[in-house]
Amino acid sequence: MNLSTENTSSPTAGLPSATWLDHVAVQLVGSTLALLALHGIANILAMPFNWPITAALIFGVVIVRLVPLSPYWLMTFAGFVVLYHWKPRFMFFELPLLALLWLLRNRVWAFWTTLVTLGLVAPKTWHRLTLHTPEAWNWISESALGHILLVSLLFWFEKRRGRLPDPTYPQWMTLFAAPSNPLNPINLGPLELWRVPKINVVSLLKSVVLLGAKAITIWLLDHRFSALLASNHSFAELSSVSFPMLWCWVGLSYLKLALYLSGSADVAIVILRAYGWNLDHPFRWALLAWNPVELWRRWSIYNRKLLLKCFYFPLGGGTKRRYLNVMVTFWASALVLHTGFFGSVYWMVGEYGLRDQFVYFTLQGFAVCACLALWQWKGKDPSSDKRLRISAARIAGTIGTQAYSALVHILIMLPNVDWADRWKLMARCLGVTGQQ
Repeated sequence: MNLSTENTSSPTAGLPSATWLDHVAVQLVGSTLALLALHGIANILAMPFNWPITAALIFGVVIVRLVPLSPYWLMTFAGFVVLYHWKPRFMFFELPLLALLWLLRNRVWAFWTTLVTLGLVAPKTWHRLTLHTPEAWNWISESALGHILLVSLLFWFEKRRGRLPDPTYPQWMTLFAAPSNPLNPINLGPLELWRVPKINVVSLLKSVVLLGAKAITIWLLDHRFSALLASNHSFAELSSVSFPMLWCWVGLSYLKLALYLSGSADVAIVILRAYGWNLDHPFRWALLAWNPVELWRRWSIYNRKLLLKCFYFPLGGGTKRRYLNVMVTFWASALVLHTGFFGSVYWMVGEYGLRDQFVYFTLQGFAVCACLALWQWKGKDPSSDKRLRISAARIAGTIGTQAYSALVHILIMLPNVDWADRWKLMARCLGVTGQQ
């Protein structure tokens, strides 16, 4: 940002240059259009967006662009306005909780005692005591609680490694209360927070176009091809179709699930890019991955970052007990990120959260370990050849990788089918059993 310092006798001396004004105008228009488009896209994805939330996001972007000297304070303010429209009463719980955690950030036991007590025990106990009075507990924002717990975990591991400067209070509040935080737990992580915010209108609009394409595809699958989704059929119907049709139904359900997960995660990315944090998309063309290792390098990269830093590397990474560390990391993904316990107001998670996720991630972990073992036997460096390219071997690898992933997704994307019947469907997809 350049301010004119020449010709101080001119009436316009000291005012921003026309080029600067044009630049800010482009940023404001681009960000506003992106957030207006995001409103429609989020509703297609069935996310709880309303016009007050969209207006708060646009107002925050305008203030941050026009008063760029205090981006952390302004982002935090916009974040709390969004949270107020999302869960009004929860805002008055989160504000003092974050302030207390900041004061205790250098006192290990006090920090974690406070976080576990107020972030886990208190909301779950309160829900249990007032179970039959929803208005007494439905003010709790489960996603915001999950965000506070997971980002605190990541912050603490980064701090122990000596990679973080001590945050100021505005930085701390932005880390936990940015406008995107209720939507996705850990996109704006501790290390990303210290980037200099600078909006890139082109990348922002590209993100909106990509997200729009995902939303339209999901809408078409839901409204035009719903009869071809395995998740919309009973076990009897799935058992009666031909082998190719069964794979078609399973594959399209897998496609819809992958697009929904990546699309809902991209909503947070669009918001952050509108505020100047040009973060990567969480899913980097994961559906084109050509082996299990590459699939999990590209699938939800921010969750992967948390798991690697908080579980895989502290256990020894690839230097000792590599395969055990891989499996423990996948089990941590199941139990910490996907059971719903962290952030949920319930004490009991249920079979879907425990058994289904644990078995699913065990099968995915086995595939990664098998791939790593094969590479070790062949003497291949696991970090080599990570770029997308077209070849006969790559196409075959992509088909095999995605088919296996779709197969094991049967365990979690068909919750209305009995557990034993899901395994029977997997056997049918492998050709072990025939049409019934």
